[in-house]
Amino acid sequence: DNQIIYVTEATSISMRYSNKEVLYKHRLGRILSYNLKTNEAKVVLEGLAFPNGIVYEKSTTSIIFSELNRHRIVRYYVDGPKKGTQEYIIENLFGFGDNLKLN
Repeated sequence: DNQIIYVTEATSISMRYSNKEVLYKHRLGRILSYNLKTNEAKVVLEGLAFPNGIVYEKSTTSIIFSELNRHRIVRYYVDGPKKGTQEYIIENLFGFGDNLKLN
């Protein structure tokens, strides 16, 4: 209803060097929101280790994303009573988490 889009920015360095980003485990990634009604963008979370893949879960008003370099899946509440908090859904993934789907 509020027409907000959430996107990940995995790194602030050139994707040409993204393999080094994964190796060094930098925390230069962030999640942004963009409001389609007001054309306003803002930073939701920053200091993330290569966030990659994001979904919005309407029932809990949260976003779920993969933090590739930390081998985990994170839920961050963007609204409701838990707004601004996060929880780890899965930690210590075998390999790298990438591209999420709610199903």
